Amino acid sequence: MECKRLNLDICWDAVRTKSGTPYQFPQAQRTLSEEKYAVPVVYRWLVAKAGAEPIVCHIGETDNLHRRVGNYLHAHTSQGQVFRVAVRLRKEVSNGAIVELQVLQFETFFINSEYVEASGLGDSARRKLVENIAIILHDAAQCELLNEDMSRMGRRIKKARSVNGIISES
Repeated sequence: MECKRLNLDICWDAVRTKSGTPYQFPQAQRTLSEEKYAVPVVYRWLVAKAGAEPIVCHIGETDNLHRRVGNYLHAHTSQGQVFRVAVRLRKEVSNGAIVELQVLQFETFFINSEYVEASGLGDSARRKLVENIAIILHDAAQCELLNEDMSRMGRRIKKARSVNGIISES
């Protein structure tokens, strides 16, 4: 059986404020156009020191980016990963880093007879597929990825490691 190859070009575009500048965490949610950003997307928070290569990022998906920005700005401990990432982003900002919000851009592609396109990200299965593709294509050697494996097995491994002192929270 021949292994099929899927070549997918992806790129990240800066989310822009109403004034046209790139959105940087923790700018107020009201600086973003709700009309433009209350849409489903795959996004990433990209952390870098001024003029330097990115050091940390988090890739996520949402059915409403405008609302998700508010979640990060007002994160609560009950929000799990959003809270954990928001704490890390605030720490990076306090250490002089710039945290930029970006959205994933990609060309429409087909898997068998199913197409996946940016306008179809309202479907959660397609959105999560694209998010996972972005995570897989992420260059971990160049930039630390903050995403955690939230599967049942991933949570068990994390718990076992923390009980045994193998990992610690940043």
